[in-house]
Amino acid sequence: LEAAAAKSPTVAKLTALAEAGKLDLNQPIAKYAPRVTPCLGRVTMHQLLSHTAGMRDEAAMDGPHDDAALERTVLGWKDDVCMANAGRVFSYSNLGYGVAGYVMEQVTAKPFADIVRDLVLTPTGMRTSTYRPLQAMTFPLALGHHPRDKIVRPFADHSGTWPAGSLFSSVNEMARFAIALMDGGKIGGEQALPAAVVARITSAKTPISAMDREYGYGLELSTEDGLPAIRHTGGRIGYGSVVHLLPSRRVGVIVLVNSTSLPNRLARKVAQLAAGVTPERGSAQPESTSVADRVAARIAGTYVNSAAIRTTLEIRDGQLQLQFAGRWFPVRQLGPDRFGAKGAAQLQDFRILDGANGNPEFLVAEMWALRRR
Repeated sequence: LEAAAAKSPTVAKLTALAEAGKLDLNQPIAKYAPRVTPCLGRVTMHQLLSHTAGMRDEAAMDGPHDDAALERTVLGWKDDVCMANAGRVFSYSNLGYGVAGYVMEQVTAKPFADIVRDLVLTPTGMRTSTYRPLQAMTFPLALGHHPRDKIVRPFADHSGTWPAGSLFSSVNEMARFAIALMDGGKIGGEQALPAAVVARITSAKTPISAMDREYGYGLELSTEDGLPAIRHTGGRIGYGSVVHLLPSRRVGVIVLVNSTSLPNRLARKVAQLAAGVTPERGSAQPESTSVADRVAARIAGTYVNSAAIRTTLEIRDGQLQLQFAGRWFPVRQLGPDRFGAKGAAQLQDFRILDGANGNPEFLVAEMWALRRR
């Protein structure tokens, strides 16, 4: 087995609870979890699952291993865990899925790992998949490695973050879940997951502000090579995973690696070959221009999501530059609200979103929103 970060089993269970009438996805979660900090009490499960709850993003890799850690973790957060008003902007948050898992525990009065096992993993035949490392170790387990082939020690685990994607699984068992997603919840003709649950998970809920994609519940939705595509990636220290589905061609590709990497290109290439599609040529890059002084002055500032996700736009040596990983990168303008900073990794293509007052409020790049300070 290899570790695969996967939010979909969490979502499947929560959506099943909603379909059964035990949980209203559009009610403030304080109805089910009254002890959370006030800013969290006001958000809904729909906002948590669609990453529109306005929460910052972090992903602790090491921590406690007991079932009570999820409750301790969530109840330990204060209002600074919220960086934007709920519903204002899409911003990926692993912490948000931790809150969703905690609400699940409150509604069912069971530990998170047991709930998902009983109502998602067992029905889909994922019998050796588990969130519990000590159980995963009783099956063949591929140890995580750093990029330079060094085994990750100690083994990364934090039970307070399991709902965000810490499922140990195999390609064969993840394939069963993928089949259910592409066949209305059926596996081998048998209904493993309710069709209504699958339909809700795989339907678009919100656009991803910085990308030409939409987000469902725990899944990215897009058009790739002319075909509808469903995908998601996951990573933790020593492991990486990609699920890439082309439902109209009945093709699903799952790539799990025991190395700190995200094999996106490999998954897409295999999907193209299996589906018999011709890869689309890369779209022409928009013409870039230097950033006008008035624009640079307007958007300059510090933008923050969390301690690890932050940047500064600053006029240096007469031009707008962006700070990333301790370096400064020249910024070019690509459109009315779109900018590029070549070489700045996740921040090399970003947009600036204005607030109600007409002033810059967010810098959005890839899956994250960073609020201006």
